[in-house]
Amino acid sequence: MLRRVLAVIAGVIGGSAVIWLLEMVGYMMFPGPEGMDTADPESMRLLMKEVPVAAFVVILFAYATGSFAGGWIAVAIGEKMRDAMITGVVLLGFGIVNLMLVPHPLWFTLISVLLYLPFAYLGGKAKWEKK
Repeated sequence: MLRRVLAVIAGVIGGSAVIWLLEMVGYMMFPGPEGMDTADPESMRLLMKEVPVAAFVVILFAYATGSFAGGWIAVAIGEKMRDAMITGVVLLGFGIVNLMLVPHPLWFTLISVLLYLPFAYLGGKAKWEKK
């Protein structure tokens, strides 16, 4: 039981780290305006209207890749596909919180919530099949 809990925790941490790293690459490719206050909801709402589609695609890539990595890590440690799916659910929960805190375009919201679970499954399956 402890091994499976640790597997999910490691999957979530690993997946989150991959998402964060790829998001940082996206922010370097598409920096926001200088002096923008990310704590101000109105500033964030206005910024989201100006963000290029390519920047959103980079973020979607980060979510998919991070979910894949998280699922892979969870199965590598816990040895059960269920660990990958739980990892995907936790990452999806984090993603939903982000979507609630920062306004995003509807198309981005719909696609992003559909990425986490399938990619966590694929990551887990990739590790599962190598056994």
